[in-house]
Amino acid sequence: MRFMKLVLLSFIAALLCLTVAPASTLITAAAAPAKLAAGKKQLVAFKYYSTTAKNVYLAGTFNKWSPTAIKMKKAKDSPWFTASVTLDRQAEYKFVVDGVWSGDPFNLATVGPDENALYNPAVNGTTNVNPKIKVFSSKHFDFFTMDGKDKTKELEESYSKLTALIPSWKLATVMPKIRYYAADYTNNLQDSILNYPVPFARYSTSEIYDLWNVSSTHELVHLLVSVPNTFFNEGAAQALQLEGNKTYREQNVNLVAKALFAASDEYDVNTLMTQFITTSEEYSLAGSFIYYHLYVMKKPDQLRAFLMSLKGGEQQSQLAIKYKKHVGKELQATITAWKSWLEQITEQDDIYVKW
Repeated sequence: MRFMKLVLLSFIAALLCLTVAPASTLITAAAAPAKLAAGKKQLVAFKYYSTTAKNVYLAGTFNKWSPTAIKMKKAKDSPWFTASVTLDRQAEYKFVVDGVWSGDPFNLATVGPDENALYNPAVNGTTNVNPKIKVFSSKHFDFFTMDGKDKTKELEESYSKLTALIPSWKLATVMPKIRYYAADYTNNLQDSILNYPVPFARYSTSEIYDLWNVSSTHELVHLLVSVPNTFFNEGAAQALQLEGNKTYREQNVNLVAKALFAASDEYDVNTLMTQFITTSEEYSLAGSFIYYHLYVMKKPDQLRAFLMSLKGGEQQSQLAIKYKKHVGKELQATITAWKSWLEQITEQDDIYVKW
């Protein structure tokens, strides 16, 4: 989808920065920390939600960002880790979760390039947790929302159907829990580069921020199938998402690919395969190419082997060699046959992923 690669790149860069303690943001005199009334201090309860973490520490400007000074406690059978700190002004903080620096999903206020969470006594009161945010848990999901509606059943149904579609792909990035932030929550999130709220999946922490509704599966595909090649990685999500198959049929990758080829002969698929960033329409070409292997050629195992062999940045000759090795056919011959097939299909044909 549009802007996806830029979004992912920005968050990959941010995650790399989290391998070291985040730098405290410089606060100028014109933007001095909000304080409590003179002489007042209050005990602030910090809470972190996780059903899988073993050890969680609280770090921030109040303890010089020590990653081990404040260990958070968790009651048996509770998903909440807690720690209390006495504060008299606003503070920046993060959590160290099993050795990995993490932001605060319950606090939408962040500052600085490291996206440190910001505690503001005037806004947060005596806890960092936004009382409007509700969490519902199921086998594979922690679902975060502000409207109080539990959508985990719908998410689990999508997860079950999607994983049944691709059993032979040996799902690449399945996590014990997937954090899914609903539309009413993510409307408040903005990408740091585009300054525009967009849906995205963050692979390393298995998180989905989604501005559509919870039946949207594009980002879920990204977490379950991670292809090193950008063109095919986005194409897989375009091909396997529920949208474009039922909800928005005009997004069907095969019909989009047919229209693109009919309108212009500029699309050299071999060249597109080697590109780093392409448009969502061109990603549909990758999605249609994947569909063709799954449902027309019926070579899911060979396709998976080819896709997972890609490292990104291959030249056209290298792609052809890898394709021949794993699929057993000449790449150009397959592309020619696929284009011929596209010319013959119509919207009335059974050209949709079998959700």
